[in-house]
Amino acid sequence: MSRSYKGIRLKKNRVYSTEDLQRAYAVGANTISNWRKAGLRPSDGKRPYVFRGGLVMAFHKARHERLRTRLNPGEFKCTGCKSAVFPELGSLTINRASNGASMAFGQCSECGCHVRKFVSDADLVVFERLRDPNTTVDSLHEGIGRDPGGIGISAETDNPHWWGRNDRVVYNWQVHAGRLAEQTIDQHLSAIRFMEEVLKGKPFDRLTVRDVDLVRSALKGAMVTKGEGQKSRSTASHQASQIMSFLEWLIK
Repeated sequence: MSRSYKGIRLKKNRVYSTEDLQRAYAVGANTISNWRKAGLRPSDGKRPYVFRGGLVMAFHKARHERLRTRLNPGEFKCTGCKSAVFPELGSLTINRASNGASMAFGQCSECGCHVRKFVSDADLVVFERLRDPNTTVDSLHEGIGRDPGGIGISAETDNPHWWGRNDRVVYNWQVHAGRLAEQTIDQHLSAIRFMEEVLKGKPFDRLTVRDVDLVRSALKGAMVTKGEGQKSRSTASHQASQIMSFLEWLIK
């Protein structure tokens, strides 16, 4: 079935489990696994996996944009889900013409649409290595000298600072805060991410009184700065309260 993810928007500061992504995108667990194989990195290496919403959106945006530029080795342009995708390996067939050119046919691993393209030696290397279930796309592209194009923690996206070490804590806080209104949760998450940014991703379970003082000073500074980082006195006050509420939960 043809499927496009263009109209689905996650919240950039939220953390999503695999099951959350399955519900949001109406896909199965195999599709999420395919995304990881295609370069979407979880927040950390622990199971069950969790993912930052902003990074999932950046991953799909990058795949969509590669359709207008140059595909990575092994990728096909899928007209169904409108993304750069890898084929379902069991469906892959390669026909060689008398002039030496090779045409590959297969099915999109996500939406099942038929895909095809003329393939290079680099494509053939990727197809062969992908048959190893422990192989990641990042390692493949590093091995053949191409930019992996994957989206993950610390990757260059719209926000150059993506720290994943706190996402699992944030996910647990989201469960705790589930009784709150959606807008209220978003406001609290914005404050929590501000603290994380000020502290350059320092693990929340290692915070000190000095760290709290740094965040307080940053909020005060944001009230007098000019430009994008400026905060009104009301916003700074609310975020200070929200950060303290989070820290109280964290201590408990």
